[in-house]
Amino acid sequence: MEIQKFNIPSSFVSKKLKLDSDAGAGEAKLFVGSKGNEDQLKSFFSNFSDFTSYKIHKADLLDYLKTVKIEYVGQKYNKYKEIDYDYFKMVEEYVSKLEDSIEIKLELYSDEKRVYIRPTEDYKKIFNSLIRNLALPKITQLVVERINEFEFVIKLEVDINKLYTSELVTNIELVYKSNFSSVFSLNRVLFGAPGTGKSHKLGEDMVNLLENAEKDYERVTFHPDYTFSQFVGTYKPVPIINKDGKEEISYQYVPGPFIRSYVKALKSAQTDNPKPYLLLIEEINRAKVAAVFGDIFQLLDRTNGVSEYPIRTSEDLRQYLANELKVSEDQVATLTLPDNLYIWATMNSADQGVFPMDTAFKRRWDFEYLELDGGEAEIEGYKFNVGSQTYEWNALRKALNEVLSEDYKINEDKLMGPFFIKLDSYKIEVKSDASNPAESDKKSYESILNDEFLDVFKNKVLMYLFDDAAKQKRKDFFQGVENSNRYSVICKEFEAKGLQIFAHSVSKKYDDFASSDKD
Repeated sequence: MEIQKFNIPSSFVSKKLKLDSDAGAGEAKLFVGSKGNEDQLKSFFSNFSDFTSYKIHKADLLDYLKTVKIEYVGQKYNKYKEIDYDYFKMVEEYVSKLEDSIEIKLELYSDEKRVYIRPTEDYKKIFNSLIRNLALPKITQLVVERINEFEFVIKLEVDINKLYTSELVTNIELVYKSNFSSVFSLNRVLFGAPGTGKSHKLGEDMVNLLENAEKDYERVTFHPDYTFSQFVGTYKPVPIINKDGKEEISYQYVPGPFIRSYVKALKSAQTDNPKPYLLLIEEINRAKVAAVFGDIFQLLDRTNGVSEYPIRTSEDLRQYLANELKVSEDQVATLTLPDNLYIWATMNSADQGVFPMDTAFKRRWDFEYLELDGGEAEIEGYKFNVGSQTYEWNALRKALNEVLSEDYKINEDKLMGPFFIKLDSYKIEVKSDASNPAESDKKSYESILNDEFLDVFKNKVLMYLFDDAAKQKRKDFFQGVENSNRYSVICKEFEAKGLQIFAHSVSKKYDDFASSDKD
């Protein structure tokens, strides 16, 4: 037997049972998952076949009413609009007069983002009487037991975890202004040509911001298929162990990196010693950022570190935040960024397949450009051999960039930064002089692993030039190659000819840079 449980929100129940703070009119459809889970839900419900029977047993309803009687009367956990002891006796009497088993029919309803279940037209009245007029919101789950392919049982069940959480709820006012301060920008984007060290720079700054607290940051890489649900959070099927020790599927709100970081930062902001939390986004413009952020992007407008324009939370997110922060749902009805939450990102405007950012999104960030040759001192002097020829990598990099820029008018963001190849993987360490105490703890490098470097040069530099930076100028740029449209030929001839595969100006520029570096 398979079981799925769905939380019953205030928006689903009838008017009398709604939370006192809920001003909504209510609706006869129950949220059961995100659009991405639609196929799984259809499979569980046997595609809502006409042959399917959904039964509600009187005994189960009476058991539920016995469990929630005290809450109906005393309203210990929540305040409801119009229920009391008289209402409880009325619904209890109504249920006791029912037949032992009542059959209903359900159907699927979905919009662009969410999936719901609701009664078919002929069964709306009885469904409302047995479910929407009885279930206390926020603490109740609709339990669906799949007996076989076409037979289901529907129950109401109190969520013990929600009762426990409700007992811990505090009414303190959430603090968003923690007064944490730093020299770093809150919303920050580093951009520049590939290999300029954007991720490395953010990594160094992260250490200074967080003071080596590695658990206080989260890193996410955007890609073309990345979505709002992945970034912020969504309902997902989660396996749980029930009270009988059996595994069953329950739909729970699963936060994404944004909400995880938000909760950690907000919890810290409530303490006497608030700490910064950091969300790192790599390749932010490889996704459709307007769609990924949704209305979250409004929160990036900050005054003294705090969001100037809060946004309303969805009901599922509100419930999650209330549980995590141990506050009432009213206290998290809106979302506001605290001043200790930092959001940093990298972007490569030259990458193929990137998406443009609109002006409204851009103006909410502080953009920092990394110079093309910034940090080149770290790679100067490292040489490699191609046949009988020896080349200095940094001089060659600058020569290739110069020719691409001057001769072929390639934009700077397509050129190669000093860290386009990560030399640390190919450096050969020189052993320190153990007899000299002043030198014994120092590390130095005099050369690189030649064969390994040649492989990465072909697979990274030549591929990048062939497939991206010089793609429209292959014939001119790879003048020394018989067939410049075949990458394998370019690699093979590079092993034999070295710089002679490129335009003549590359060798000349290389000589200029190599000689100036010696000076």
